[in-house]
Amino acid sequence: MVRVPPLCSSQGGDLDGDEQGSPTQYSYETLMQLGDNVGAVSRGASEDAIGALLTVTYKAAREQLAVNIDTKCSICQEEFEDDDEVRVMPCKHAEHAECLDQWLRVNKCCPICKAEVPAL
Repeated sequence: MVRVPPLCSSQGGDLDGDEQGSPTQYSYETLMQLGDNVGAVSRGASEDAIGALLTVTYKAAREQLAVNIDTKCSICQEEFEDDDEVRVMPCKHAEHAECLDQWLRVNKCCPICKAEVPAL
């Protein structure tokens, strides 16, 4: 088992100097062990928050003045078709529903303006 040095210098440890406990001083093996111990942290939006976003066709979104939509999806770069399903963010940017859902599972912010999806 790899010993993980303390993260704060006030916790003691066996690293020397002002960087005592700094991840910059850890070996690759120590960093991997630390990652295993800490685990993954999701930065994405919840399925409930994603599902609560407005979903309409591209044609309907284009006709609504409040929705800010381009001629192509900023995620997949494909041109929109009138019957494509798009999802509208709270900031009023819209993308393909499938593309945006996948994006939001990883990042809970708009791919264009970085506005966050509110948590539910």
